[in-house]
Amino acid sequence: MEKIPSSYDKVMSFKERGELYLKLEEVRSLRSYQDRVAIVRLQLIPFFGSRALNEIKHEHVETYRQ
Repeated sequence: MEKIPSSYDKVMSFKERGELYLKLEEVRSLRSYQDRVAIVRLQLIPFFGSRALNEIKHEHVETYRQ
């Protein structure tokens, strides 16, 4: 049986996942959507952007928070 490729098989960067999140219809319909866009694109992506999601550790989040 051949495995069907899925987006879960791909190692995704924080930036890629952040942009996918912002495209979700349930996110786009929120009143806070513009705030979320600003936070994701202006704060989170510049800090975590090129890192693969599976590489982000507790220490990275703590450094961001500081």
